[in-house]
This record gives sequence, structure tokens and C-alpha cells, in this order.
Amino acid sequence: MLVTALFVVRRAPADASSAYAPARDDEVLAQVMPRVADAGSSPEAAAEQAKQLIIASRKNGGDPRLLGRAQAVLAPWWNEAAPPHAVRLMRATLKQSQHDFEGSLADLDALVKEDPSDAQAWLTRATVLQVLARYDEAMQSCGALVPLVSDETSTVCRAPLLALTGKADEALQAVSQFHAPWALSVKGELLRWRGDEAGAQEVLKKALSADPDDSYTRLLLAESLRVSGKSSEVAALYSGRALNDAELLAVVLAQNGAASTERTELAERMKASRARGETLHRREEARYALMVEGDAAKALELAVENWKVQHEAADAQVLMEAAKAAGDEKAAAPAVEWVKKTGVKL
Repeated sequence: MLVTALFVVRRAPADASSAYAPARDDEVLAQVMPRVADAGSSPEAAAEQAKQLIIASRKNGGDPRLLGRAQAVLAPWWNEAAPPHAVRLMRATLKQSQHDFEGSLADLDALVKEDPSDAQAWLTRATVLQVLARYDEAMQSCGALVPLVSDETSTVCRAPLLALTGKADEALQAVSQFHAPWALSVKGELLRWRGDEAGAQEVLKKALSADPDDSYTRLLLAESLRVSGKSSEVAALYSGRALNDAELLAVVLAQNGAASTERTELAERMKASRARGETLHRREEARYALMVEGDAAKALELAVENWKVQHEAADAQVLMEAAKAAGDEKAAAPAVEWVKKTGVKL
């Protein structure tokens, strides 16, 4: 779960309703189409335009073209050591999307030092640190949010970290008091980590009912259904929807790699991605190589490279599965150790 947000609303007065804050790469507060406009010399205007393009990208499955346009908007400041605050926040967000986690973290560290009340920077910092498996530091970032945002936002920030550090029961209890779609989605993922697929499916369906455009929750539900032997429900989950690469892979995996128009389309997309030399989605490439192409050696190579960049449950799982299929289970040692430490059930 890559936890991040483009908007964080500061703590409201006691009589105000709780603010909703998106929690992942693919969540947005509103459907926003990219606006091509001249940001001029104003860094604030450029940062706002970049933000709208990032939102639009995530609404369209992480469209790299829109992310490229967002980076182009920030070009006058991209290589500056200390760009204006608003620009630096969007640069950090883009670096995160590009899986340049160390570069993103450097910007985020500078942002929270410059303005300790920047809730957005703290939340995104927690995101990046979680992906890097630096859980204590991520928890500190969530703690910094407490006086700045709603109880819901700070709690849902902490919940996955609690679960990953041996406090799964506490995490579930904490997140269960909230019922916004993103809180339900986090709860569903925590249930999956505990091996409770039936419980996860119930919660994830509620989250999707409240927010049908949440593609991350849909992917979580699709994987849960697939491993539970409910592959036919995966097809229904995506019926009539335009699919990004990860969603198309979910459909193909639910078909057990059988010949289909979806498999043909996915093969064409993967070929194009490889031709472009893209490395952002090694996890998905590894799963495709292993479960569709049946190329365990290629899958293991991709999974090992992916683990060097990010450490999440899905990353551990594909590394362990690829290593086993390739007959090189020693290669899975880092993932096995991560599973032992976190208690996540794969």
C-alpha cells in the first residue's frame, strides 16, 4: 500500500465535520482534468498546475504522460537545490511517483524542517518511509500530523505501520472507528495481511460502493477474489471499465493466463513498456513474467530489482514466488525476513 495524499485539510474546529484526506497514489478528492496553461514566473501557479496534472494522472492509472507534463511545468525549478516551498512539495510528489524515493525524501525532509506545520509534507514523508520499510521514522511523521489534521487522517496514517510492527490488533481496532472509503480500504488491506480474505472482501466492497473510482481498492478486492477462487467476480469487477496496466493484469491473472483479448492487449502493453526501457512497474512486470509468460528466471530478476527499491507485501510475495519457481529460494531471503518481522501473511 503506497500511502500518500495530495490534499490534507488541517484540523477543524470541534464542531466541524471530519475532513477527508486521500491516502494513496490513486485517490483524489475530485475529478480534475489537466489544464494546459502558462504558469508564467509564479512558482505557486506552477505548483498548482503540476498538482492538477498529478491528480489527473492518478485518476487515469498513473498516466506517465501527464506526470511528464507536470515535471515540465516545474522545469524552471527542477534542478534547484532549494526551490520555493510549493514547488518542492510537488517535486517530492513527482519523485515519489517516479520511485525516486530517496530524492523525494530529501525534499520532504527539507520541507518539514522549513515548515513543521506542513501536514501534506509529513503525510507524504510517512508514505515514502513506509515503502522503504523505515517504520519508526514513518510513525514519527504520522505523529507530527496529530495536531495538524483530523483524528481520522492521523489514525489511518498510523494503522498500517502498527500492523507492520507487530500490532495488528491495535491497528484494526484503531481504523475500525472510521467509515470513510479510504479508512475502509486500509482496513480491508489490514485484514488481507492477516489472511482474512472473506472479511477483507466485505470491507473492500463497502469501500468501493462508497467510492467506485478508487482503483487501488478495486485492485485489492480483485486480488482477494482471485486467491479465494472467485475469478469470475474479478471479470465483473472490471466489466465496462477502461483498464490501466495493473487492472488489465488483474483481469488476465484471474483468467489464469488463458488466451484472451485481454491477454493479447496486455502483452502488447508490456512489450511497449520494455521497448521504452521503463522500470517503474517492476512488480507488475515480475508478476506478468511469472504468472502469464511462465518465465521464472526473468520474473526473479525483476522481483529482485524491485525489492531493492520498495518493500511492501506485494513486493515480498512476488519475490518469494519467483524465487521458488526459479529454484533459487535463497534469493527470497530478504522477503522472507521481512515477512517474519512484520507478521504479514502471504
